[in-house]
Amino acid sequence: MGSGICDKFCGRGNACCRKGAINDPHECAHVTDFWTSHHECVQPVVKVKANHYAQDCWDRCKIGGDCAWCGFGQACCRKNSTLDPPECKGVVDWPTDRHHTCITPVHDVPVKHEGQDCYDYCEGNGRCNWCGRGMACCKYGDIYTTDECRAVVYFSSREHHVCVKPSFKDPASLPEPIGKSPDKLPSECPQGYSPGPMGCELDDGPRLQTFYVYRALKEEDNLTSNFDAMSMSGILYHVQTAVLGCPRTGEISRIKRLKVTMKNTPEAYRTFKTQFAPLLAYRNEQCISPSCQQSFQSRGYAVGCLVQERGQPCYLKEDCSSDSLHYSFPGPCPLSAAGAKTEECLAQYPGGLCDEPNGTHNCTFHVEDAGTVTLDELSGRNTSQSLQDWCAAGNLEWDPARDRG
Repeated sequence: MGSGICDKFCGRGNACCRKGAINDPHECAHVTDFWTSHHECVQPVVKVKANHYAQDCWDRCKIGGDCAWCGFGQACCRKNSTLDPPECKGVVDWPTDRHHTCITPVHDVPVKHEGQDCYDYCEGNGRCNWCGRGMACCKYGDIYTTDECRAVVYFSSREHHVCVKPSFKDPASLPEPIGKSPDKLPSECPQGYSPGPMGCELDDGPRLQTFYVYRALKEEDNLTSNFDAMSMSGILYHVQTAVLGCPRTGEISRIKRLKVTMKNTPEAYRTFKTQFAPLLAYRNEQCISPSCQQSFQSRGYAVGCLVQERGQPCYLKEDCSSDSLHYSFPGPCPLSAAGAKTEECLAQYPGGLCDEPNGTHNCTFHVEDAGTVTLDELSGRNTSQSLQDWCAAGNLEWDPARDRG
């Protein structure tokens, strides 16, 4: 594996070094806290821009140019190479001319890997962070290309797919999953990058991820697809402002927690450059948003998400509305309402529910029951009376005027 920065084995920001080794890279310099005579994991003393300086980066980076293994914003280049992209030009401080090595680019080049064939690295055409944040992989003259590849001013080659600067702006961004998980970007990784075994890596594709969602339900409701759900903050706000009353709206009696495992389709990721597609509205197991059919046909049965706007004070002032999220989960025969789903429709339009989500059009999410709590348990009201009698006695679960029950 080599010496130098080794996040995967040594931990984030740590390095694999050996005491007295003259061939170890700069991040191993001045370390004194060694315990053995062989290479071991240590905490670097000096900060360097380019990791693995002087080492051969070709096997790790596979191609010349911008490379996360070399460090964020660094590149794998070779002295006097005529095939390396623009981010390798103008460098004068070379530790070796025998092979490609990690260097700090002299110029900030927005389009990375210009001139190189990007199709395999980007897994198709469209927006691709391998080409640089906000850039795209496109082919000149391709009439079936994505919107971001249309009206491009400059192509560095007309022979194959190349990295280009789109003429149109990025689609609006959508939220990442909430909670303390690897999917949450740390402060040391810039937007568009995620922590990986080689440091801050380009967040360039849909990820398998697991999180909890919540639904406010009647006693008999047990849907596992063709429904929408919310984060904990979102469901509590919804129950407080839209459900509680005498009687409760829609006979809602409980909050159900669901454990969701999901991986959206590559088409959804390329279109929106986030882990979620836009939210689609459901009513009675039917997708009722205007874009339902077009979305399913072009991007598969992708899980949707939207940040909710809240007009009332939030529960925690320091975390106001940042995690109030609304999700949608397309299941079998999503364009028909409950009771109208024929066997033919269920077979022809299977939805995204499956056992092991893999990002294909018909396998984007899996749902597991993760517990239920009743509204009576949350409110702590005296359940020796029915809700109707309890309300008739003048009790209130929540009084908007006093913001309490």
